[in-house]
Amino acid sequence: MPDALAQARDQMGPDALVLTARKVFDGPAWQVWRDPVFEVLVMPAAGAAAQPVEQPLAAKLAQDLAEVRAALGQVASQFEPAKAQWPDPLVALHKQLQAQEVDPDLALDICAAAKETLSPRALLDGAAVHAFAARHMLAQVRTAAVVERSRRPQVVVLVGLTGAGKTTAAAKLAAHAQLVLGRKAAMISLDTFGIGAIAQTRTLSELMGLPHALAYSADELAHAVRSQTSADLLVVDTPARNPHAAGQIAELAELLEPLPAERIVLLVASAATKTSDQLVAMQAFSALGLGGMVFTHLDETAAHGGIFSLACRTDSLLTYFSSGPNVPLQWEPASGTHLAKLILGDAPAGSGLGVG
Repeated sequence: MPDALAQARDQMGPDALVLTARKVFDGPAWQVWRDPVFEVLVMPAAGAAAQPVEQPLAAKLAQDLAEVRAALGQVASQFEPAKAQWPDPLVALHKQLQAQEVDPDLALDICAAAKETLSPRALLDGAAVHAFAARHMLAQVRTAAVVERSRRPQVVVLVGLTGAGKTTAAAKLAAHAQLVLGRKAAMISLDTFGIGAIAQTRTLSELMGLPHALAYSADELAHAVRSQTSADLLVVDTPARNPHAAGQIAELAELLEPLPAERIVLLVASAATKTSDQLVAMQAFSALGLGGMVFTHLDETAAHGGIFSLACRTDSLLTYFSSGPNVPLQWEPASGTHLAKLILGDAPAGSGLGVG
């Protein structure tokens, strides 16, 4: 990433504005083994003279897009005849993945992997096909709880869209850290704009016996951080930001400047939000240096395939799952096994054939 940013600034000038910086995967979307690369979106500084810059990246992206379309067309043309010969358990798996709104090409990848890996006998066993799909999905996502029992000081910042549940998530994270992990947690709220946000933060923190502070500016945030000397974990709640308004993200970045550089920024996303909107949000908030995602409102949707699709497409770290408003309950470290069960449901009865 530093090399990509340096190259962008060399081409656009030292005063260029970095709009987004993210890790993407090179090669066609259907290749799960493709290598990660870094993409940087840069805008020239106001009043800067235009510099003639070669456009090899744009040409490469256009070529890659054409290759992806061609490859997907070939896959689609080969898939339909093959699907007609699938055994019933494989057809049922594909229908389940579609119903859960897993990306079509990812659903095909899971089914194709099962077809190529399992024996003809195992493909007739619903339990074996289910077990293979769960293991395959588990291998595709990264999960980790960023707050551990260690007493090393940590600052965790929650960002996201309106209605994502950041304030409740902040309270749940702080309460979980204090009650389960034995950490000394405190809350700092920068969300002084939303209606009722201040009252909600005060109520939740007082309910859990957590120290809390409000900050209206970067200076006040710096003071709030210095005042929480007894806490080894600071959970910072931020105001909602519109991912389509680059200025709002820039303002939030300036507001967070007093926090230590090793802070952990987590994007809070509702499981009920469309995957396409989640991708836009990730691209916008990536300028803040995202360290992972928290998914809330798991109980408000019956389709959880978008979580899996987003994690695969962006290689995002899944950190925590939340469902419901209960604090400190209904909060848990993200688990690939749990996600696979949400998408696949309970395993069907079968012979219990091993899948290797």
